[in-house]
Amino acid sequence: MLGNTLNPNEVQFLTWQAMCLCCFSQGSPSLRLDPCPGCSIISFCPKNQCPNGESQRAEAIKLHQPRCNHFRFLVECEEYLNRGCYLSHTPISDPDALRTSSSDDWDSYWDREHSQLQLDQVSIAFARDLLSDALTIAFAMRSLIRAPKTEMRICLIGAEDSQEGSQIEKYEEILHAFPSISRLDIVMIGPTAGDGIDHVLMCDSCQTMKRTISVAKYSMLFDQWAIRSDAIMPDMFVLLNSGIHEMHTPNIIDSWSHTLNLVSESKIPWMATAYTQDESSLDAARFRSVGMECQTMENPFRGGYPKRDPDHRDAVFFQNYQLILQASHSTL
Repeated sequence: MLGNTLNPNEVQFLTWQAMCLCCFSQGSPSLRLDPCPGCSIISFCPKNQCPNGESQRAEAIKLHQPRCNHFRFLVECEEYLNRGCYLSHTPISDPDALRTSSSDDWDSYWDREHSQLQLDQVSIAFARDLLSDALTIAFAMRSLIRAPKTEMRICLIGAEDSQEGSQIEKYEEILHAFPSISRLDIVMIGPTAGDGIDHVLMCDSCQTMKRTISVAKYSMLFDQWAIRSDAIMPDMFVLLNSGIHEMHTPNIIDSWSHTLNLVSESKIPWMATAYTQDESSLDAARFRSVGMECQTMENPFRGGYPKRDPDHRDAVFFQNYQLILQASHSTL
């Protein structure tokens, strides 16, 4: 009706009929199922109406409880990433205080910011995936940009609307790590980056300090964007899970070649990530082949949710697992 392409979750919502978790009876006008009061995702037959009996219904509810906590957390995450206020942040009175004590790894970040949430390990792993892009960028900025300006611009090359471009409120964590930055402009460029300009809904603390984040998306290659009349070069380039080594093989059109040359010639600080250690070594070799000297390391803010490659059933990888940092750079 709206003319939009449905995402997988929306398709499931429209096509999967609610059913009782205990007996799998489908909801109908004559059988109105009771949604779980905790997560509202799972349903059960009304009390004393389950064909399997009340004892089995009660057992099913008990077994669902751990998943209920996880589902409820997912809903809360969606609310945070849609309105920017799920994770609590104390208003910053001293702009330099957080800058000198920003976290070096995921555990110290979580303990300082969100330990009061008391989440289970599955939920924390999901949260790591949600926040990995933003925290990885912030971590790299500490190494590449010693003195951030009050207005910063970051360019994400090879960005995808479904990954880097989704739930953009996560990028507010960059400003929480760098209180001296009052305006952050993020430019996402890639064949599937989408188009348009969005503005992040900031938390109360950032609104009070009049801090802003804009996200501009361009569905094109970087070399096409670079010749636009309105193109402004960034303070840092970011290539998340780009897999640039995969394009450097016979019989494959290499869309990265010109882009890497432009980034190398710009002398602008850059960072990249890879799904695995092997991929980071191959990507690093590709960077070095065009004069982009770099070093690789395990990313302390890598994603926590394991994924599988459909082409390699036994292969497990993690978002932003390895970090590739520019070895030499000009301090801004």
